[in-house]
Amino acid sequence: MYDLVCIGGGLSCSFTLVSLLERLGAQGTGERDGALRRVAMLDRDGDFGVGLPYGRFAHPRVLLNETVQTMDVHGFGGWVADQRARWLGMLQDDPDGGVVAWLAANDRALSRAREDPAAYRPLHLPRRIFGLFVRERLHASIDDARRHASADVDLLTGEAVLLTRDGSGAFRLGLRDGRVIHAGRVLLGVGSLPSSLAPHLAGLPGFVANVCRDGPSLETVAADARLEQAASKRAVIVGGNAAAMEAVYTLRHMSGLSAALDEIVVISPSGFLPDGEPSPHETAFVAQRLRQLGSDAAELTADHLMAVVTADVEAARRAGYASLDYAAPIVEAFGRVFAGLTVREKRLFVERYGKAFTRLRRHTPPEYAAAAKGLMARGKLRIMRGRATSVACSPTSRPGFTVMIRQEAETLSLDAAVVVDCSGSEPLTRPSHPLLRNLLGQDDLARVNAAGAGIEVTSALEASPGLFVMGPLLAGHSSDAAQIWRLESAPRICSLAQRLATELATHIT
Repeated sequence: MYDLVCIGGGLSCSFTLVSLLERLGAQGTGERDGALRRVAMLDRDGDFGVGLPYGRFAHPRVLLNETVQTMDVHGFGGWVADQRARWLGMLQDDPDGGVVAWLAANDRALSRAREDPAAYRPLHLPRRIFGLFVRERLHASIDDARRHASADVDLLTGEAVLLTRDGSGAFRLGLRDGRVIHAGRVLLGVGSLPSSLAPHLAGLPGFVANVCRDGPSLETVAADARLEQAASKRAVIVGGNAAAMEAVYTLRHMSGLSAALDEIVVISPSGFLPDGEPSPHETAFVAQRLRQLGSDAAELTADHLMAVVTADVEAARRAGYASLDYAAPIVEAFGRVFAGLTVREKRLFVERYGKAFTRLRRHTPPEYAAAAKGLMARGKLRIMRGRATSVACSPTSRPGFTVMIRQEAETLSLDAAVVVDCSGSEPLTRPSHPLLRNLLGQDDLARVNAAGAGIEVTSALEASPGLFVMGPLLAGHSSDAAQIWRLESAPRICSLAQRLATELATHIT
């Protein structure tokens, strides 16, 4: 019997566990009736501390979407400076073209940082470096807890598929391999859900459902005869988000595949990709419409507020501003207005417009933007506005795929040898994840929230007594304590994890 089991080895559970162990350590010895408090972290891949985006599946060329300054949680900025020789040596020993290009593009800043660590702040480091830091931070916390006898932590590799509550109120957790774990409390932090665009194509050569996990399989497409035999030497990237930019960057630095492709087409609902650099505007953008609303928003509706936000964003883009220019002014003005909304309108805004509001502020590393710009200049990359409605194997005898695309009232198709699905997470109302399907089938354990994007929780992030939720599964949550449209930002996850850790420490002790 564990006091707490954390399901998921990524940032959500890791940050929460690190903060929890700090709080338990501050309370002194965890001995209770001769036994330590027992905690377990369960991860399908055994990548404890990092999960899928930052662990062994993350190619060293793939970059953080935020700068070192923004990602400076739990002392990351100081660690980067202290551990320079180690992580920089790892990159310098890597022959990958993308890694070599990143080192060359950032050579001046890296040289300055040897004497002035502040030079690291604007850099978008490879994700794996951040993963190395979080993994070490987690293991150091576990070692400290054991040394000071405040808690004993087990790291378990396995996939949870079943969760039920027994007669005593404790939980019974079933794993895919048949093992059973018992817990007094459970923290659910499984991360983002997979896409549901074409699950039947998973594993087929040329179809990538997750750039991080399946990206390396693209290398084999150019290596065999498949590309030569395909009806079209085209790669289609479905989606216009951060993952789509990662896919563009990945294809750009797979030299064999990039050279063999005739073109790369990104199907973006907005018709554009996230910005990676500020515009050359000399004057700062001002969110005029939001400012005119003022702070007295008691009569303002969520619908009206989103219309005003959209109008300010459209005005910014018409004037040639990039998202890096207008995001901060809009968020600042929005915050003042949002604070004045009624509780009901705040909740409606989060539920109806959370995802759309997040999309308006998207950005990407400058290296990703430069790669896209270079491919466009060579006529190799184009953006198509629309939504992919389906992907199927080519109806001909030749290998490849057919992508159906909806453009307003018109539907068209594109043939492709490669399809990269960056369309976003599947709806929580129809999850393919076996554990979530099991959980959401029991109303006394968990329910989908009104936004349909996450699990309904209390202000203490509790789905039902003893079952806590953290990470992307909190999307669409609105309470006095927090408004969460999406939760994929490391600093925001860290902040909420510290709050949840305080709650869990109270429960456990």
